[in-house]
Amino acid sequence: MSLSEPFREIEAAAGISLNPDSTRRVSGGCTHETLLADTGEGKPFFLKLGSAGAVDQFLTEKRGLELLRDSKTIRVPEPFFAGISDNRAFLVLEALPLRPFSPGDQEKLGLELAEMHQTVSPTNQFGCDFDNFIGATPQPNPWTNSWAEFFTEHRLGHQFRLAEAAGNPFPEAAKLTGAIRPYLAGLDISPALVHGDLWGGNASDTEEGSPVIFDPAPYFGDREVDIAFTTLFGGFDDSFYKAYRSIHPAPDPLLHAIYNLYHLLNHNYLFGGHYRDQSMHSMNAILRALT
Repeated sequence: MSLSEPFREIEAAAGISLNPDSTRRVSGGCTHETLLADTGEGKPFFLKLGSAGAVDQFLTEKRGLELLRDSKTIRVPEPFFAGISDNRAFLVLEALPLRPFSPGDQEKLGLELAEMHQTVSPTNQFGCDFDNFIGATPQPNPWTNSWAEFFTEHRLGHQFRLAEAAGNPFPEAAKLTGAIRPYLAGLDISPALVHGDLWGGNASDTEEGSPVIFDPAPYFGDREVDIAFTTLFGGFDDSFYKAYRSIHPAPDPLLHAIYNLYHLLNHNYLFGGHYRDQSMHSMNAILRALT
């Protein structure tokens, strides 16, 4: 397919005008094609293109960005349109001039994320109005009264069921969730708006010095799920954590290990390999701490 073929259908569906001659492929998509497209009037758009089966991912990504944007706290790319055309799914976003963070330049990111985490659940429950995806994995978000139930059932339990269905069960799954549930139930946790997939690749600075986060998997949960994931693969500096902790104090370190297990299990489901060993190691360490 040539670069210009999807544009006529996308223009009609999204109500925008694109200039195929000023469009180029860019990095930024692990599973989808990503393009920087010009309107012909100097206003660029960021496009994601995928197979028709990716339309639900794009639709929920748009809703997730809208949810974060409605908090009026940290910046996210404005989502314009998501849909399907000519058997190809597409998502049209605001194109932002991104640049890497400079050392010690993440203080504003930490403060704005802490402010976003003060956005409360409209139902005072954990979950979301819609299910979404964590990477390419479906992520269920049913409204739930208890954080302990939500996390053990719809995060860890969901991953354990996926692993079992794939023929790679974790024998200690029931024992682990049985130990984690009362631990989480004993904590005072309020449902806060979270990004849900906050690793270093999903946050950046802009040329004007305004932090931005993207590719979310949001819901209302414990704010520490976001901070935990920032520590798993790196990319966040001391200024980020110092600024964030000036608003929200640090929890028991065991909590971060529990929350990051969800992401290790998801990486095991998506990629396999050493992520299964990492998941098993984390499970054993959590069990030792709780039993």
